[in-house]
Parts: sequence; structure tokens; C-alpha cells
Amino acid sequence: MSEVLNLTGFIRDVKYTACLTESLDRVCLEQFDVNESRAYGIIEAQNTEVAYSK
Repeated sequence: MSEVLNLTGFIRDVKYTACLTESLDRVCLEQFDVNESRAYGIIEAQNTEVAYSK
């Protein structure tokens, strides 16, 4: 993962309030299996981390 992804976008008429009620599980990229993972969490790789959700 030597590149940084910058995603931007706009959706009209949608209001979103972020609410994190529990800690996200962390998993190393080498051990990440999309079929075995929870519905959301954090993938850690070298000097970066990426949040995901299914």
C-alpha cells in the first residue's frame, strides 16, 4: 500500500451524523479475510490504517 487513496463526493439531500458507539476491531492486512471479518473495522498496514465497512 504505497499509494494514498483520496475519495471525495457529494450526495444531495442526505444528512449524516457520525456516531461511534464501540471500538473498531483492528486486523493486519496480511491476516485480513473479507469472508471472515466483521462488518466493520480497521485494517492496519505498515505506516497506515484504513477503516472499512461491508
